Amino acid sequence: MADINELTTLTDDDRQAVRSANSQMEEKMARLRDVVPIVLDLSCREPTLPAPYGHTLEDKKELLKLAKEFGFKDFAVGHFFGFPNVDEQFCRYLNEQGDSMDGYFAAAMVVRTPRGKPFAPSYSFDRVAEFEVPNVVLLTEIRSSTVTRDGTTYDDYFADLIQSIEYLRAEVIPEPSARRGRIFLRVLDIFDAWDEDPDFVAQVMKLLSGMPVQAILFEDVRGTHFPFQTAELVKLIRRYHPPPMPILVHPIPATGWKMRPSSKRCWPGLMAFGQASRQRRRWARTDRPPCCSAICCAHVTPMSKRTTRSSV
Repeated sequence: MADINELTTLTDDDRQAVRSANSQMEEKMARLRDVVPIVLDLSCREPTLPAPYGHTLEDKKELLKLAKEFGFKDFAVGHFFGFPNVDEQFCRYLNEQGDSMDGYFAAAMVVRTPRGKPFAPSYSFDRVAEFEVPNVVLLTEIRSSTVTRDGTTYDDYFADLIQSIEYLRAEVIPEPSARRGRIFLRVLDIFDAWDEDPDFVAQVMKLLSGMPVQAILFEDVRGTHFPFQTAELVKLIRRYHPPPMPILVHPIPATGWKMRPSSKRCWPGLMAFGQASRQRRRWARTDRPPCCSAICCAHVTPMSKRTTRSSV
């Protein structure tokens, strides 16, 4: 029979390995305990287009009320395109109610200006100004093939990005404060951009380090990248945007990222977008909502009880 004592006795090296592992775990837990989670709730905004049916004004009223009851402080309330939509109706309603709009965000794309032409605000920028939404999620695509498809150069793109940020800061939103005057720059295609030209991704992040933006946002749109790839990308962004600059990640449930059906499993300190449209589809399959912002969707009037579905 084997000598149990001989096999189980820990050497000094064994004990040092245990202490080292425990120390590293505690160090990371301490960092998580110090993180103030940042959640931008998208329940009022995300399902407007990709859901099987869009929101009505009444849906948005109900979702905003529920999101506030959950304790969220920041809310995406509109995404303005080149045409009227229900988001405009919602923001107009908020104005009429005398809502302070504190903590509210509207999404708008970076304005592309033809070479040699003066900057002109887009329909989206005009709507942000009209409804006095005090914070903006500025959307941009930086995939090389997208940026250059119409003969645009990288320098043209840099000029568009700078002009869009400077115009929002000077003409549209108030001075930055805790809940107002914030520009969150959201890169819609960062992994595709990285696959095509990682140097350009680094150039964009370096440029943004000198611009008045308050957070960097990105997502893995198809959910096809592993957490370690996301982590390396965050490290690169951190090179140019050290703490306390927030970096928010919109996790997609596929390869690597997996949001479990119970909100109890959410990572402490995870900085993530609250997502609704994708979560709602999973909620229908799992019989319970996977995260707080999706819980709001559970209270939307079932389709069978609706008589009309107007989008404006």
